[in-house]
Amino acid sequence: MSENLSLRNVFIALCVLSMAACGGADEESTVLGQTSQSDADGSSVTFSDADLTEPDQIASPPDSATTADVQVDGTGSQEDSGPPPECTEETSWKCEDGNICTEDSCTDGACINAPIEGCCKTAEDCDDGVPCTIDECNPTKSECLHSFETNKCCITVDDCAEADLCDVALCAGHQCVYPVADPGPDCACSKNLDCSDGSACTDDLCLDGACVYELSGAAGCCTADQDCDDADAVTADQCQAGVCWNGPSQCAIDADCTGPNACASGSCVEGACSYPSGCCLLDSECDDAQDATIDRCIEGSCVSSLDENAEEC
Repeated sequence: MSENLSLRNVFIALCVLSMAACGGADEESTVLGQTSQSDADGSSVTFSDADLTEPDQIASPPDSATTADVQVDGTGSQEDSGPPPECTEETSWKCEDGNICTEDSCTDGACINAPIEGCCKTAEDCDDGVPCTIDECNPTKSECLHSFETNKCCITVDDCAEADLCDVALCAGHQCVYPVADPGPDCACSKNLDCSDGSACTDDLCLDGACVYELSGAAGCCTADQDCDDADAVTADQCQAGVCWNGPSQCAIDADCTGPNACASGSCVEGACSYPSGCCLLDSECDDAQDATIDRCIEGSCVSSLDENAEEC
């Protein structure tokens, strides 16, 4: 009896152990290529290994710094709006070019570096185009300074000393000259030494009691406009009372075509300076080869009048 009880106990123990082993296998099983886990309600959920993606395999959103600047129109499509602005009101400091002679600003998203008129860094920045002036740059104020080399230098006739009763002041080719204004008896001459216009480019003569100044053609002087050609396409070249003047030929307004005298004061026509043709500065430029006329240059124009004292033919 005790022997049969012992066998029964062994059998019961084996069954208990067998049931425990079977229950553990049901809770979680792994099949090649799949993973199965028990859910809370006892059901089983199976995952494929392909569904288990590593974190570093998840696609990241595109970098906004490298994407094109796009806008969405009314139809929902995207349009490229172009590159970003060069500057903004808040970043206008980006437009500073380090040049003291420019005004730096941000306008409509673009940097503008406008030159400051009259500003300079060296004397070369101050060239005024007048050959008889000394051009300097004030390093403290960065401003140009101009002074005359001699008292004969001029930019306008106002820079010339006041003429005497018989003379008229004239700024010709940036040189002050004083041709006779009145050939009447009060200004008559008896010899050449009585006549002087202050110009090295004229011969000063006393002819029939009147001073006459003729172009001499001396070294450094001119007798015609072609003598003054400076090979610069943007200048107008004139011979003024024996002195060369090389003024502007291009313009935006009439004021750009203003020179030292009537012959150098013109108008702006379609971007080009138009100066008076047939202009004169000296009486000798108006000789009409008629003995019975008095030929005068008056305010840049030749005027010939009948000489009442001339002998009739």
